[in-house]
Amino acid sequence: MAHHLTEAGHENSRSTRRRFERILAVAVIVMLVLGGVLAARHLARVLPMSLTAGVTQVAGLLAGTPDPTSADSAASESDIMPTDEANRKYSKAASTVDFNGNGVDDYADIVTGARKDAENHPAYDSDYYQGGDIVVFQHVKHIGVISDKRDKNGTPYVIHNMAQKQRENDYFSFKKHMTVTGHYRFDASKVPQSVLKVWQ
Repeated sequence: MAHHLTEAGHENSRSTRRRFERILAVAVIVMLVLGGVLAARHLARVLPMSLTAGVTQVAGLLAGTPDPTSADSAASESDIMPTDEANRKYSKAASTVDFNGNGVDDYADIVTGARKDAENHPAYDSDYYQGGDIVVFQHVKHIGVISDKRDKNGTPYVIHNMAQKQRENDYFSFKKHMTVTGHYRFDASKVPQSVLKVWQ
């Protein structure tokens, strides 16, 4: 026996099909949004901070928000604690040394020099890291010393201990590595000779 659908049967069938298509479309949209959120979270964990900041800046530009690293978005006066309040709350250490004899203690000289350098927005080239430099990763998680060896691309090796077999390696070339948050260079020529001791 052949089954014949009445006019009402066709309408019911179409209505059910449309409802199913709408539910399916909503489910696909929800899955895409959820996938995007999970991908963004994963990338934020995996990518180095500098690249993540770049992605954030691009996303901010697309959304119409200002780039936090641009000169236009520098800290406003309302973001900075007034000097007299800062001096009251936090004691200021003054160095007893004035190495360059300019009448300003060395701590103040360092702050002035760092601020001047930051205002110049320096670009770092391949000579940025030199053998003997001290690098700190993610504030206090890890520390290393830059080696005098470099890989074929010119990236310096790092001498460090993360329980790995090879203590001197091209850590900066690893797919996943911690972000450098501190970079220091010791210049023995700036230290009075009477303080220095010969390495034995």
